[in-house]
Formats: sequence, structure tokens, C-alpha cells
Amino acid sequence: HVGNHWGTDAVARVSKPEMCKRINASVLIDDSSVYCVEASQHGLNAILFDLDGAYGWNQDCSDTSSRVRARSWPEAVRLLLALRDAQASSPAGADRSFPPSQPSS
Repeated sequence: HVGNHWGTDAVARVSKPEMCKRINASVLIDDSSVYCVEASQHGLNAILFDLDGAYGWNQDCSDTSSRVRARSWPEAVRLLLALRDAQASSPAGADRSFPPSQPSS
């Protein structure tokens, strides 16, 4: 989903966390550490996309329980599925954190 997070005089800025809430998304995938930090501060999980570890502009961000780095699209999918599975096996309202990292296969 793509939205207007820049804003203009005619159209108000909508933050990425707000866009996620509007579409009922619980995870943001972005290559900006700023937006991933903002999302995790607003109760969302975030995957910081860093293709092959080559995105120099997002190296200032470390992983947390709600924010993790993916170095490929298959890894991003694996992280999403692991999060989905962890949440499905948790009681309603339980912690929404990413499960501990597992080695990629």
C-alpha cells in the first residue's frame, strides 16, 4: 500500500503509522529506519528492508522485539510468517513481538 506521507497545502500529511492503522496493517516494511522506528513507537511491528545489507542510509537502526532487519524479500516473508505463527499461538492481547531470530534455511 502506498500513501501520501509527505503532504501538501491541499492534502494533509499522513504518517506511515497512521496509514497502517487506516488499513488495519500490523506490520510496516520499509527501507527507512526513521519510518520503522516511528512505526514501532506506535505499536506496530516493522521490518527494515536492507537488500543484501547494502542500504547505507538505514544502518543506524538496531533490531528490537518489534523491529527487525530483512536483507532479502524471502527473509521478509519468513519474518512475516514467523510473526503470524507466533501471534496465532498466543492468547488474544498477548505480546506482538517478533519471535527470536532463527537461522535462515
